[in-house]
Amino acid sequence: MKAEILGEKIKISADSECKMVEDLCNELNDLEISSCLAKFSENIVYQKASEILKHAACPIPCAIIKAVEVEADAAAESDVSITFIK
Repeated sequence: MKAEILGEKIKISADSECKMVEDLCNELNDLEISSCLAKFSENIVYQKASEILKHAACPIPCAIIKAVEVEADAAAESDVSITFIK
């Protein structure tokens, strides 16, 4: 996952074998940074993900937002993971 800031806009890219992820990243290019950092119901990343992605548990939207936050200096760079505890 990569987020690149171009002025007030953001470019999202990812290497993925999933066509839906590629489509999502293509839809999210040339957006204003603030639209990627909005709350859930107003966040363009989650809005587009709900239109394009098949699985609600896909971690990619969260990864995109985290990459934008880090690139925009809105959050510290830190790893995020999901761990199942039995």
